[in-house]
Amino acid sequence: MTRDRRTLLKSAGALALGVAGTPAAAATPPSTAALTAAGLDPLATYRRMFASAANGAESLWWYFGFQPIDVPDVGPVPTGQVVTLMGYLTEDLGRDAFAIQWLEIGTFRDIATGAPATPWPNPITGAVDQRRPGMEDGPGRYTLRKSGSGLTIALDQTRATVKDVRVDATVAGDRVCLTQTEDKERTFGGNTQAIRTTLKIYASLADLRSAAGDVPARGFYSVLIPATGKYSVTGLMEKTAMDEKRDPVAWERMKAAYPAWFKGDRFAPNWKR
Repeated sequence: MTRDRRTLLKSAGALALGVAGTPAAAATPPSTAALTAAGLDPLATYRRMFASAANGAESLWWYFGFQPIDVPDVGPVPTGQVVTLMGYLTEDLGRDAFAIQWLEIGTFRDIATGAPATPWPNPITGAVDQRRPGMEDGPGRYTLRKSGSGLTIALDQTRATVKDVRVDATVAGDRVCLTQTEDKERTFGGNTQAIRTTLKIYASLADLRSAAGDVPARGFYSVLIPATGKYSVTGLMEKTAMDEKRDPVAWERMKAAYPAWFKGDRFAPNWKR
């Protein structure tokens, strides 16, 4: 696989949407203080929620999304279905740091028929919106380190210029929430544009206070185009084992479209890409 030049930038504070989608400093920086107040180590909590405490462990995230458009007098309406599989591989980097390598594939489906996505006639504009039937993304690599009582996160991603990555934590009752925000630039169809990816996942405080090295986690995700204020995709996300067919139909579709990414009935990406 040919790799584009990759940009690595450590998180340096919160950003908010500014004029024409340009990030600007937010009033309140992201914080993981809620984890410390609950007796949790921020670095270990992130690792156990997003991946696993074990070195070399593999985790699989399912993304169940829709491509929405805003329809006047109606609201956001799904116009296409997206299901992706994102594999994580953990790597120890000493006592106060670790990395997660990731690779991702996905299929895009027609919302009416379930068939692979084809160009979609937009009834509002009369134009035909181009839709691709699938995607491959990565390799990518998150690097997390302790920073005082909190943590810093960096992202190294092929085919993306990363501007900022940050994580915020809240604890409410038994629910622990991590919100990760990634500002980057990507090129689609020859056009470079800014995008903001948000991952918001939840786990049980009781699970995190246990000795389990890997805790169940699920949540929500979105990809925002700041220049327009519109979302290109929103949906649900859930962590599973590498062989868990959370959606059996989507699993078989992805096996047929990307056979090299599977070994038998297990998601098995080539981590040496």
